[in-house]
Amino acid sequence: EEVKNGGRVVRLSSDPTVLAQACADTKQDWSLTNLLPGLLVKATIKKVTKHGLFLNFLSSFTGQVDFLHMESEQVSCYSEGQQVQARVLYVDPSTRLVGLSLRSYLVQLGSEINPTPPGGDRVGEVVEECRVTAMHHLSGAVMQLPDETPAFAHRNHLKEPSEEANENRVLATPEHTCRVISFS
Repeated sequence: EEVKNGGRVVRLSSDPTVLAQACADTKQDWSLTNLLPGLLVKATIKKVTKHGLFLNFLSSFTGQVDFLHMESEQVSCYSEGQQVQARVLYVDPSTRLVGLSLRSYLVQLGSEINPTPPGGDRVGEVVEECRVTAMHHLSGAVMQLPDETPAFAHRNHLKEPSEEANENRVLATPEHTCRVISFS
């Protein structure tokens, strides 16, 4: 809007709707050092796995989307070669790993976020008759509460502290009793 003191002071303004739709382009010469969290990219699904997706983006990068960063109602709809928009969550230069999210409230920054998520007032509640819907051996179990609310139990919370982790024992039991310890 305004430049003062021979270019040393610049006053800018932005249009939030244009800013929310701004997407990184290959012409901008991206590298791991300037690829930052929050960047919106257009990506192509390279591989679909039970733990998430592998994506190609900006012509030379590969990233991964964890199953927790995919829209739950669209998990079965993703296919190889599909074009998606994703938001960069983190970059690990030592492993060249780029974490991405497909969650709509992160990809479309203008969308509203409910400050009180469903179940937010349930912390501490003991819930019986919870079912395991998916088991991820490195992270934990995805559970479904009786009211159809999805929940996640970290693998360290699926056992007693002195016991070894045993996925088969968890899967063999059709229903579990769970305590809500946090929400996000």
